Amino acid sequence: MALHKPLKTGNSIRLLRVHRSRNGQIDGELESFVLGSRHTPAYRAISYVWGDRTTHRTIVVNGCTISVLISVYTILQALCDTPELFFNNRDSATPAWTWLDSICINQKDVVEVGQQVAYMANIFGEARSAIVWLGPATPQTDKGIELMKLLAMCEEDKPISHPMLKDIEAWRGYQVVAANPWWRRAWTLQESLVPQEVVYHYGTKHLSEKQVRRAILVTNEDFIPKSVSLDMEPWAAMWNRRRITQWYWGRDVALPGQSIGLPALLAYTRHAQATDDEDYIYSLVGCVNATDRSIVGNPNYALSVESIYTAFCRKWIMRHQSLDIICFTTLFKPCRAGVDSGLPSWVPDWRDRPSAEWSASNPVPLLVSQPANKSIGSLIPKRFVLDERQSRRYMAAGDKRAYFQFSNDMAELRCKGATLDKIDGLAGMVDSPLHGSTQVCEPLIQSTSSLNCPSILLESGSVSDADSMAVAEDIALSLVLGRADVYLQHPADANRILAQIKALLQDAESDEDVKERRTREFLAWLRYNTSLLIRGMTLGKALNPKRFDHLRPLREVDVTAADGSEHDIQWKFKKAATLRDMARRLAVTESGHVGIVPQQAQKGDLVCVLYGCSVPVILRPLAKGQYRLVGECYLQGFMEGEAVRDGRYHTQEYNLV
Repeated sequence: MALHKPLKTGNSIRLLRVHRSRNGQIDGELESFVLGSRHTPAYRAISYVWGDRTTHRTIVVNGCTISVLISVYTILQALCDTPELFFNNRDSATPAWTWLDSICINQKDVVEVGQQVAYMANIFGEARSAIVWLGPATPQTDKGIELMKLLAMCEEDKPISHPMLKDIEAWRGYQVVAANPWWRRAWTLQESLVPQEVVYHYGTKHLSEKQVRRAILVTNEDFIPKSVSLDMEPWAAMWNRRRITQWYWGRDVALPGQSIGLPALLAYTRHAQATDDEDYIYSLVGCVNATDRSIVGNPNYALSVESIYTAFCRKWIMRHQSLDIICFTTLFKPCRAGVDSGLPSWVPDWRDRPSAEWSASNPVPLLVSQPANKSIGSLIPKRFVLDERQSRRYMAAGDKRAYFQFSNDMAELRCKGATLDKIDGLAGMVDSPLHGSTQVCEPLIQSTSSLNCPSILLESGSVSDADSMAVAEDIALSLVLGRADVYLQHPADANRILAQIKALLQDAESDEDVKERRTREFLAWLRYNTSLLIRGMTLGKALNPKRFDHLRPLREVDVTAADGSEHDIQWKFKKAATLRDMARRLAVTESGHVGIVPQQAQKGDLVCVLYGCSVPVILRPLAKGQYRLVGECYLQGFMEGEAVRDGRYHTQEYNLV
């Protein structure tokens, strides 16, 4: 007898119910139903990690003996032996229906897998609830779950008094829960996001979605007792899930709104893991807006990963009439370490994923992720999103419409724009690991153009005060990407940034033992790059506090501006220029323009504005009029259409390969 009879309709699914037979074996019944039909019974959808694929157990389903993964077997054991924990204390003599992918989908039928994957959001969305199975319990995880229940009763910044909050073993147990691979798997996001109710199970212990969300909200370095020394990194994935859930269901605003853009969600979940690379896209389709969902279409596992990524990028450009998506190559690099990915440089390689880190998931990871850019989207809390009339927007191409043509083999993207300048000098990059001293990770590349280092000006010292102030302002605004806040909505005030730099340098002179990591990193960057030449003077001379006598030193305690925006140079520098976040570096062009470019940028790369792209990009000239896209960039004075309005820059074509 065939276990998986062909499904009759596109919205048909199979449901499973299991019980213990008289001989103690797990016995199951698999039956087809039409989702949404009144004849379809209530069911629970199970979310879990497949895990070890080498160890199996046998069960009987519809009279057939089948082999199942050990992870699946432990779930079925729990469903049979403690049904009251999963099914609202129902009579264990009446097995309940469940949906579990490895059994309910015919994994040997590629066509069916694609159809069911496309329907996954509906399957979990129409389930009575989702059961998240984190695995069999241990004494350590039991303690961790109990601590999470206690934390869920706390208010943010208001810890309650309880002995368990100081119990190191309870915190270690919580750390084990947070380090569970379920939080990092790509598919489990959709499976826990779309259901109306989610219950998390670790053996016989369980938590509601609200308890998980509230527990992680108060888990931070300020809340954890000083006596508990723990690494925050294992909580990163759980924290990111909390933010996405909060955003998706609109729990921080009056009304929910389920309109996350796929590019934004791919960037925010860039530490997720998947066995199959195509699932980085397919696993998120049920969570995103209808436009991006239609662009992806039904999953097709017969296609290569390269074809799937390229097709999505091309369709997105055509649908949105925008080139902004190509800027995601800054995050997802097609050519890392000289390895040919099989993708053109303008297609993000969503396989390029770093390991999880506490601070790594940035809600605004790119300049094109600015909240005012609705086609891309961002994951910033909705209560912080400004009205479109208030939010400042990068519009480097002004009102120029996108121009694009694709070659028949999809290897080349032809577009139009204007070349602004060439990169001349590059500031070095420093990194300050969680444990260890600050170190240089990218060397300073000195400027050599005649405008940046004219010997006559350097020898005579004849750079005017006005010129030096203009250089200082360009540096300051570039370091903060022209925005006062990390969400890129408020325009920055150069004087406020310079006043804060002045305070930092003055304080560093009086206290050489700088303990604050952000301050230490920023000061190390300033000291290392003091010799970088910009328009006839060094960076160190331009930022000399003595040049800002007219500015009152601005310290961290009073950096909030009247409009509510934050002018925190240390925080903005961390977001823009450290390896843990955007990983950008200060650059100087041959004509002395200052900006922020990707870490991979090189001397001689072109700074260009492409029509239909919100921000400038870095292009690397190749042979035969072709270019490689390096990534997006910020160029002070060219972020709001100045190049389009200025008659000095002529339109040209670029063939990106």
